Amino acid sequence: MSQFYPLKATLEALLGHRVYLRLKETATLRDWTDEIQRLLRAIKIAIKSTVEIADDDWFADIDSILELGRKQIAESKTATELFAYLSATLARCP
Repeated sequence: MSQFYPLKATLEALLGHRVYLRLKETATLRDWTDEIQRLLRAIKIAIKSTVEIADDDWFADIDSILELGRKQIAESKTATELFAYLSATLARCP
């Protein structure tokens, strides 16, 4: 992970310092998957509770993007896949 400092810094900011410290060196792929899934659920809640001006189609698009990301992340076989799917999911969210 140290070779990917920008990703490391972003994950630490998104997951929180304490969670990231717990995960960074000794966590299993399952541990990472669980925390990333939790992050995507939190993003969905944050969007729904803070976006005031958007139509139903926009919210449906966001739900679809996040659900696809959750599915792909759950099926990840390696940390590289997991981080690639997370990056792609976050890049698709407007």
